[in-house]
Amino acid sequence: MAIQLTYRSDALGITVEDDGSGSGSFGGSGSGLAGMRERARTLGGTFDAGRVGGGFQVACQLPVESR
Repeated sequence: MAIQLTYRSDALGITVEDDGSGSGSFGGSGSGLAGMRERARTLGGTFDAGRVGGGFQVACQLPVESR
């Protein structure tokens, strides 16, 4: 698994990618990818998810408020 954080003055980028070797059995009770997409949009950001090679990637960009 690889996790990448990118911080700019206007946005925070989060990317998580796995190689597809996991068990795939998760007992979560959340809203999954749809919930993550909704939360990112609510904050004015973007969310993408999909297969990459033999694994899976999720990527999110969230705006950062300037102070």
